[in-house]
Amino acid sequence: MTPSPLQLESSFLIHTEVKAAEKIHAEAGQTIKTRIRIGRSPENELEWNVTLGVTFGRNGKVVDAPYHGDVAVEMRFLLHPDYPTEKRESLMQITGASLAYGMIRETVANLTARGPHGTYLLPSVSFLETQRKLAAK
Repeated sequence: MTPSPLQLESSFLIHTEVKAAEKIHAEAGQTIKTRIRIGRSPENELEWNVTLGVTFGRNGKVVDAPYHGDVAVEMRFLLHPDYPTEKRESLMQITGASLAYGMIRETVANLTARGPHGTYLLPSVSFLETQRKLAAK
């Protein structure tokens, strides 16, 4: 097994709001919206931050999941110095964001485990397309 060039230094929740739905409009589909911010430390090019927010279960006024809410996390990473400079931002946009989403998914599952609708798992997502859109800008 090879260690990852991306090492998690710290992670924490910065916002958590999860509410149980009174009425679910299942035919509406399931809404997941993400907000991502990635930054490199000005003092150390190997230190990176990923802030990810996920809004889920509500499309306008229509509730389309057993729970709806908004959860945001921040993660701080340290990259291995041998990892190629030109690939670092892409690694953060895909792998860093995926790790942050996993933390949010786990948080929502834990919070809803005692809710009236049972445990709710956010669907799995891929940040590959998000990275392509950011690269195109």
